[in-house]
Amino acid sequence: LMMQHLKNKWESIESSQTSSYILEPLDALNLFIGLNPKGNRILALDIKDQSEVDMDLYPSWNGAPVEHQKIDNCYYIIITLLDESQKNIFDDLIHNLILRFTSVVSINDALDIYSVWLLEYQIFFKKDKLPLNKSAQRGLIGELLFLRNHVFTLADPIPALQTWRGHDRKNHDFSFVNGNVEIKTTISKEKAPIFK
Repeated sequence: LMMQHLKNKWESIESSQTSSYILEPLDALNLFIGLNPKGNRILALDIKDQSEVDMDLYPSWNGAPVEHQKIDNCYYIIITLLDESQKNIFDDLIHNLILRFTSVVSINDALDIYSVWLLEYQIFFKKDKLPLNKSAQRGLIGELLFLRNHVFTLADPIPALQTWRGHDRKNHDFSFVNGNVEIKTTISKEKAPIFK
């Protein structure tokens, strides 16, 4: 029933296409679907006046990039569908997100659920990788210890986990608003902390 409702909304939106953004609310707090000026389908989370969002915390998908965009004096995190042949997958993603938003009551809850949702899909669809070698295992243990002993002491669990980028094998293991942290581990018996 919900998928048919979503399909009907898309038909209504696409029949009124213009050269500007079109946004229609979904039955979930701050979630919208619509079209961008090029006619691509979009999913938008209204984050109100939050003009600063660390987009490094969000995955980058080839077929559906995630962006921070200002539209009519409001800020949104937008996923744009680039390949029209993938409409069904896009609708499945939207449907899943709507189900997760049933208990959302604040913009902070919405951002947390949205962020976790994006990361879970990225992890699920990630290509298989070879098992970690001993050095990579040591590095992972170092990152997890830093997360437990330092980051979790300064932030709530979800924002703390969102700072961790090591699992993506990015340039930095942790990305914070004021800078980045790279964890280095050693098997040497001497402690050698390095701060730069």
